[in-house]
Amino acid sequence: MKERYKLLLLVLTFVGIYYIPWDSEAIRRSGLEAFMMLEDYAHHHVLTCLVPAFFIAGVMGLKKTATFCAIIVVLSTIAGMSYGWLAG
Repeated sequence: MKERYKLLLLVLTFVGIYYIPWDSEAIRRSGLEAFMMLEDYAHHHVLTCLVPAFFIAGVMGLKKTATFCAIIVVLSTIAGMSYGWLAG
């Protein structure tokens, strides 16, 4: 993307946000709802993605002497459960 298009996009975004009627109750409620949805997403993302990822990383371990199982076992199990068409 060329620099002038980036500048134009930035200026148009600023002008668009400047003219949003923030006094409107519907706009205020929608902004609050957006932040509430972001909070809900963050909570679910931590529970469903980050906790299992940290567990897998802990199982694989940074030191080879402190692992619960071999790294190849974890990777082959994860690879065996994945779909080939999805993994690429």
